Amino acid sequence: MAGRRLACIYRMVGFCFYILLRYIDPILILAARAEPWGARSRGFGMDIRTLCLGMLTMGDASGYEIKKIFEGPLRHFFDASYGSIYPALGKLTEDGLVTCTEHVQDKRPDKKVYRIAPRGRMAFMDELAHPPGRDRFRSEFVAILLFADLLPAGHLSRLIDQRISDYRGHIAELEQCAPSAKTAGGKCVN
Repeated sequence: MAGRRLACIYRMVGFCFYILLRYIDPILILAARAEPWGARSRGFGMDIRTLCLGMLTMGDASGYEIKKIFEGPLRHFFDASYGSIYPALGKLTEDGLVTCTEHVQDKRPDKKVYRIAPRGRMAFMDELAHPPGRDRFRSEFVAILLFADLLPAGHLSRLIDQRISDYRGHIAELEQCAPSAKTAGGKCVN
């Protein structure tokens, strides 16, 4: 019985690592890192501010539009809320790395559109030139597996089967997104 549970655990952990190795590209790894601003002595780290700079290299955008990117291609490996995006954009503006233009809208609040400044582009390019920090992987599922010996075998088996099914669904979703990407990097991220 314990051998079967252990085999299930090993099977699931192996599948998790297969997914990570098969579908996580170095570009994704860059974005998955979330170090505090200035955590690395040479630059920003791949935090929300740096990712906002990167998005602005693709064109001007509002905070809302940047949030939509986090909900789109980046949703698989990075989570950002309005509560982190807008302060990041404010700090980038304050530091002179981006500029902000307010556009008046009828019956709506003014729309702030951000544009990367030359200094911001250089800071972003400098950050990309450095090797990424260590990947961070957080999983409630893996935490449950740590205590798998306390679970009934049937329940554990259902958890593992459900997770495998979820991963297969994610794989199918990722495979459908890649062909619609406009850039080579987008094909990896989408």
